[in-house]
Amino acid sequence: MTGEPAGNGGENHGLVGIAEGVPPDVARDRDRTRRLEAIQAVTAEITRELDLGTLLNLIIERAIALVGSQHGRIWLWDETEQLLMPKVPTQSEEFIHEVSVPLGESVVGIVAERGEGIIVNDYAASPLAHPVLVRRTLCAAIVAEPLLYRGRLLGVITAYDATPGRAFTEDDRAVLTLFAGQAAIAIENARLFEESSRRGSRLSAILDVTKRLARGVDLPAMLTSIVEEAMRLFEVDNAGFRLLEGDDLVLAGLAGHAAAAMPRQRIKVGQSLSGKVVELGRTIRCDFASSVDVVPDSAAAAKRLGYTHFLGVPLQVGERIIGVLSFRAARAFTAPDQELAEAFAGQAAIAIEQSRLLASTEAQASALKAKNAELDTFVYSVSHDLKSPLVSIEGLSSVLLGEYGDRLDGDARNFLERIQANVQHLERLIADLLALSRIGREARPLEDVDLAEVVGAVLEELSVAVDARGVEVVRGELARVRAIRAQMEQVIRNLLSNAVKYLGDTERPRVEIRTIERDDEIEGLVRDNGIGIDSAYHEKVFEMFQRLNDVEVPGTGLGLPIVKKIVEGAGGRIWIESTRGVGTTVHFTWPRAQGRGEDHGTS
Repeated sequence: MTGEPAGNGGENHGLVGIAEGVPPDVARDRDRTRRLEAIQAVTAEITRELDLGTLLNLIIERAIALVGSQHGRIWLWDETEQLLMPKVPTQSEEFIHEVSVPLGESVVGIVAERGEGIIVNDYAASPLAHPVLVRRTLCAAIVAEPLLYRGRLLGVITAYDATPGRAFTEDDRAVLTLFAGQAAIAIENARLFEESSRRGSRLSAILDVTKRLARGVDLPAMLTSIVEEAMRLFEVDNAGFRLLEGDDLVLAGLAGHAAAAMPRQRIKVGQSLSGKVVELGRTIRCDFASSVDVVPDSAAAAKRLGYTHFLGVPLQVGERIIGVLSFRAARAFTAPDQELAEAFAGQAAIAIEQSRLLASTEAQASALKAKNAELDTFVYSVSHDLKSPLVSIEGLSSVLLGEYGDRLDGDARNFLERIQANVQHLERLIADLLALSRIGREARPLEDVDLAEVVGAVLEELSVAVDARGVEVVRGELARVRAIRAQMEQVIRNLLSNAVKYLGDTERPRVEIRTIERDDEIEGLVRDNGIGIDSAYHEKVFEMFQRLNDVEVPGTGLGLPIVKKIVEGAGGRIWIESTRGVGTTVHFTWPRAQGRGEDHGTS
């Protein structure tokens, strides 16, 4: 359609020209052919360009060449703002920065609304003229075409001229219509490429934040890292977190001008836009002017910094809201911006939750360590203090039996002997308790310990019980380890004596001990073919005072707890494999390079 008749008096600056001696119809056909060829050439050129900014400038340059005009402009449709926004080629006038057009207003808005091209000659006199262009007398005539991609509005392309008497023709509009169709395809391709690149960059940034999160960066550094990365990708100059503390939202993890944009250190849930995000539990994307929830000092800060739009995303762990991530900008935030902000908020929520869990775990571990140290001190003190009266009881009962035994009847002698037996048991129990409490307190250095020597010495101690029972002892390969020798002797002594004690009535009793060397640890095992242990008790045997009642054997029930504490204090593990009536294998590992136990065996 045309806004005004195309007029015959104006000079045509396009490719059309009437050659001398050539009939007008033939000349017009030749010019149309040349224009079609030119459109094919420029179409091939613009479809190769994928940078959107460069492409828009190229489209303008080729469009004005096709219709022979002085200037051109592309107006892209902003779905969020519902406006046609001018895109200014590098060589164009400054005035265009002031102009944005809604649907139905001026030539550009009418073309966008109707989806049809317009020619307006004698532009200043037209009711469709834009006041800025008229005021600056920059346009005598204009031709405009919609940029449509599969029926969807991308924008409008215009060619205009300030030459007095300039008039565009229907041939000009036809050429621009053909070119606009190809330009729309090129713009959409460039947009898709740009969006794909942006998404790739954003996903890469989220992945980078996730990797840093996995490395265990402390919470303040992690939050700052997240908002700095988000700020860069959004191309804004502020981003910040507020974390929920009771009913307050407290500033944390700020980047750029966030502190100036959020002047209050604390706000209440429901107060201001960030407070509303937490109260409602959903993202808020809006402009400040349309919101009634902006508190005065925040509104003043936004105005001072030139911010017109807000984006706030809740930090959510399951159903629980723990804070808010927010941005402010001088532009509208888009749906992709919201999607990215929600991804960053998800990473922040993970960081915060992990940090809090870690802090809670460390506090509990510290409290438990303190209580264990207190218990060890108590056990050591009580055990030490009990030794003196026990020595007196044993001494006095021995005197009674030695000097007055012949005057006592059978019951009295039996009672004294039972007292002595119980005292001896209690002395063994105290010795074991003292040994247990000393583990981790001994200030002795590590040394190279030959397990073959240790096993030999322990078997010498157990020789009477081994020979009396006819036990076959099998010694395999035995490695050297870094350990406190006395502790390693306790481990081997307890494991071998347990194996011998719990052989039961096995016809061919057998005990095996050996080690297996691995890259970073040495595994030791002690295997017997004795009474075995039911699977329900595989963990309980490592608890204090837990004993098997299948056979009557001496002991305090502290042997395996002592072994467990020594092994785990050195950074190893201990477990058993056993079947009732078949036998038991105790496995333990010992690190080649001591970590926790390197400094004098402390655990």
